[in-house]
Formats: sequence, structure tokens, C-alpha cells
Amino acid sequence: MLQIADGGMATIDNILVRMKTLSVQASSGNLSDTERGFLNDEFVQLRDEIDRIASSTNFNGIQLLGDGGDVALEFGDLAATGGGRALVPVNGFDNFAITDNNYWATDTDTDLTDNSFEVSINEISAGGPVIMTVTSTIDGVADRSQSIDVSDYAATGGTTAIPAGGNATLDFDELGLSFSVNTNFSASIDFVAAGTAGSNDFGTSTNFNGSGLDSSIGNVVTMASDNGQALQSSIEFQVGAGNTANDRLDITLNSVDSETLGAGALGTQDSLQTLGANAISTAASAQSAV
Repeated sequence: MLQIADGGMATIDNILVRMKTLSVQASSGNLSDTERGFLNDEFVQLRDEIDRIASSTNFNGIQLLGDGGDVALEFGDLAATGGGRALVPVNGFDNFAITDNNYWATDTDTDLTDNSFEVSINEISAGGPVIMTVTSTIDGVADRSQSIDVSDYAATGGTTAIPAGGNATLDFDELGLSFSVNTNFSASIDFVAAGTAGSNDFGTSTNFNGSGLDSSIGNVVTMASDNGQALQSSIEFQVGAGNTANDRLDITLNSVDSETLGAGALGTQDSLQTLGANAISTAASAQSAV
């Protein structure tokens, strides 16, 4: 068991060394924003890898470095009265998938009803691009947002308009989610693009694209369950023949995931998770990460 834990921690230690190197490089004033962005992308990927290792390092089902998890979507939210009732095929949304189980299993309890994602589709300006944004909430607090330009999916003039019977997949990898969309999604993009002052935006329209669905209160889906193992505070082993404290070995377990690393003994510093998706995207933030 200790060898398994040590192997996981050794790998995480190597990752942290690389992340510090990236932070030092990104703090240089000689880099362009584009160059620093490449470093930031690798930094965020390495942080996610730490969470994957922490949640998957276990011994006979006992978590050793972090919480594991088996997270599911609350598909009841897609029902007629659910919180995600506008995220349905008539508006272009066929299916959803969790692609990063470890991210969504990050939680302080096993009740994941305070974990959710919210979808909005907005025309940035009249005649401008149409942007789809997904925002995640963990423990009831907005955690991350990722945006994708979906203008090309428009039914009118879109270079990748989805034909009847066709599908496309939209990957929001920073949030561990993917969306399967159908030809109605292209019609939805047209509807958003035809609006003025955001009146047709998904997440605003009370009768989105004539579907009768209120997208302003029907664009949120919660997580249903976390069946994974939580990290125990300690593990006790019987090492002697008697029944005294000297006959037992107690090993304390501490989490080494991105939510904990960097936070300091009293939690007074930013953890790796708190640094967010733009952890080292500027020289100042990179210096802070160092």
C-alpha cells in the first residue's frame, strides 16, 4: 500500500517540478501573450493530471491520495419541469457526457446537487460571432467557464451547419464535458444571431426559437451522484498480537489534489485549483504561482 502511495506522490512531485518551471518561464516579461498562453495550457493540463493521479491511486478500494468518484448527470433536470428543460433535442441538444470524472467528483460531501453546469449562447454584438459558454459550479460556487465560437454551425451561411439527421460534438475539455448537438442546434444559432440586444440569446429568451421553452430558467443541469470512495482521515493496521495502542499502526492520510496543493498549512495561500484556467496566463499571475 505504501509503495502505491509513494509511486503516486513521486509522479505528482515530478509534475509539480515541471509546473514550477512553466511558472518561472511565464513570469518573464520577454514572452508574448501567445507564448505565455501555450505555457498556461500545459500548466492547466498538468494540474488536471495531478487530480487524476490523486483520485485513481488506491489500495483495495481505499483512496490513498484524494477522493475518487463516479459522477452522473441528473437527467431528471431535462424533464418538462427540470432545471435543464431547455437543453433538449428541439433546441439542438441530443446528449451530454462527462469526460473528466475526477473534476466533477471534486466535492466536500457526497451530495452533488450543489454541483452543476449552466449553458448560454450569446451574440456578442450585432452581426458578430455567436459564443456558447458553459459555466461549472462546484459546492454551490461558480468554478470555471469555457467559451466556444459556434458561429460556423449556423444554418444560414455556416461552414459546418449540421444537416438533417446529422450530429456534431462540442468538447468543453476544461470543464470535463461534451455535448452532442443535432441539426436544430444550427437553427438555434440562427435564432440567436437574429436577435437584438441579446433578446434571442439562449439563457435569456423566455420562448427560445418558438419552442415554448424558457431558456432563462431551463439551462442548468446538476450532478446526480458520487459513488466514489472518499479519502479517509487515517487507516489503522494491526501489527502486534495484543490489543494495545502499541499493537496498532495508524497512518494519517492527507489529500494531495489540486484543491489542497499550494493552499498552505492554514489555507492562507491560493491552491492550484484556485489559480483557475488562466493560472499563468500573465506575468503577474505566473509570479504568484511560483
